[in-house]
Amino acid sequence: GGDDFSSPPARGNGSAGCAQYVTSAGAFGGCDPADSSGILRYLRIEGAQFALHLQGVGSGTIVDFVQGHGGSYGFQLDGGSARLKHLVVSGNNGVGLDWDLSWTGSLQFGLLSGGINAQNTGGTGPPFGVPTLYNLALIPNPYGWNGITIRGGAFGWFVNALTLGGTVPLVPLSSVALSIWHNASCQDIGGPGAFLSYHHSLWAGMTVGGDPDSDPTPCAGGYSSPTVESEWFLDPVNANQSVPGTAGLMLDPFNPNLPDFRPAPGSLLLSMP
Repeated sequence: GGDDFSSPPARGNGSAGCAQYVTSAGAFGGCDPADSSGILRYLRIEGAQFALHLQGVGSGTIVDFVQGHGGSYGFQLDGGSARLKHLVVSGNNGVGLDWDLSWTGSLQFGLLSGGINAQNTGGTGPPFGVPTLYNLALIPNPYGWNGITIRGGAFGWFVNALTLGGTVPLVPLSSVALSIWHNASCQDIGGPGAFLSYHHSLWAGMTVGGDPDSDPTPCAGGYSSPTVESEWFLDPVNANQSVPGTAGLMLDPFNPNLPDFRPAPGSLLLSMP
């Protein structure tokens, strides 16, 4: 189940060399990055393997106020330049947002149970996608998915993002806020404006900040394995913060039946830049 938006490769495909990708379900892509595949607003999708799967969808497409609840994964983007707003993923048992094939769009205002998985399946060469994601809350789910994982030469700009750790009532959770898996990504980490940047954000109650495994080398910025992720996040140039607990941040974020993600009175979230 779930909804699948694919851009027809023929629409706007008037010249050779247009980006196109072929899957077992057919081809998608095209020459017009501003193409529209339609409008989705005020929609709730329940119990699907992927709540919403966008393939090669252009920036003219409107996806706004959409929730994926239950099921496996939240939102999947394969390439394209879709610009998304006001997304919620809840009650799932997998990743909240997963992108591949050089997505170049944006997401503003996302509450994502299960965090983010970014990858570039085409390998570590171009085309590179550098999407912009800001005003995010990444919430753990009972199956252990959380934080941000960067794989296979993926990039992105992460701004004003909360990654919330701790223990979900159903299952103890060992939280990892950030993991970088490939040296192509590691070579381009940096402050605001780098291909891979992460600034003005907050880790709260994380069991582990950066993934403690051996990091790929070389990494930009002089950060040292195996603590590249934590050193990078906490570099003063990024204006990030890390606090040991989650108490007092949100009203009731771990309630399995009726969570309340609003900031608590006096919460640090209310004063984040």
